[in-house]
Amino acid sequence: MTYLISYDISEPKRLKEIAKFLENTGYRIQESVFQCGLDEEEYPKVRSWLLNHIEKNEGSLMIFPVCAKCIQSVIPLGLPYLFPERERYQIL
Repeated sequence: MTYLISYDISEPKRLKEIAKFLENTGYRIQESVFQCGLDEEEYPKVRSWLLNHIEKNEGSLMIFPVCAKCIQSVIPLGLPYLFPERERYQIL
């Protein structure tokens, strides 16, 4: 399953730690948004790690499950970096 994980964290050390973890887990598609392909075993581990590393009063973190059909219907605009597992097209 593909997940989009986004965060908004104000504390610099925690921000860097979470960004580094997500860089090793998936693909950065925007500054604070990552696309992660996680199987049934990986998802709970990633979710648990993130829950243990976010302070509720310092920021927010959201995880959006995205079905395969939805991934295929994404319309990337601008820089062609979105969703690396499918062909990229830039609309001119």
